[in-house]
Amino acid sequence: MSTLLSNIVLNDLDHWVAGQWELFPLKKPFKSRTGEKAAKIRSSLKEGYLVRYANDFKIICRDWRSAQRWYHAVVLYLKDRLKLDVSPEKSQIINLRKRESEFLGFTIRANKKGKNE
Repeated sequence: MSTLLSNIVLNDLDHWVAGQWELFPLKKPFKSRTGEKAAKIRSSLKEGYLVRYANDFKIICRDWRSAQRWYHAVVLYLKDRLKLDVSPEKSQIINLRKRESEFLGFTIRANKKGKNE
């Protein structure tokens, strides 16, 4: 039951994250580093990807500064909008180029480009 309830409550977070940059109409042509069209016009938050299962989630960003902004924006959003507190012990910003991170039994890490392993 808790998985269902957390999905219902955090659905709002999913829509908010997507609305920060993903869903904005383009005012001028813009391509991301991967060549895909993206929209980053109206938000101070840069591109970030939310991966969530129930109340466990990761937001993956390109750089440390973006990760800091996303972290603080999400903590504030959860507290103000959804009246939820974030556990400081369980929440952290990790550089995946330097350290791995566990998520739902999987190991997440960043591999250097050009290295086939």
